[in-house]
Amino acid sequence: MASSIQQSLHAAVLEENVICPYCHENTVILPAENYRPIFVECSVCGKQFIAERMKKGIQVLKVEGAPCCSDPDRRAIETGLGDED
Repeated sequence: MASSIQQSLHAAVLEENVICPYCHENTVILPAENYRPIFVECSVCGKQFIAERMKKGIQVLKVEGAPCCSDPDRRAIETGLGDED
């Protein structure tokens, strides 16, 4: 029982409130523990956007307008972390 409470508290501490770049409403995300960008889904409109931890908070970007270094899929390809054919 204590373990599940600790896990819930740990997750609650890591959650961040951000503004969805599509619907401009508050949504809660669980950002990556490191500084890598991730895809997240807005809990209000359901659209997928990019969240990237910065020195001072979280940056959110529309998928279609994100630079390649902030797009998780394109970043993997550009840095050679993607699968080879």
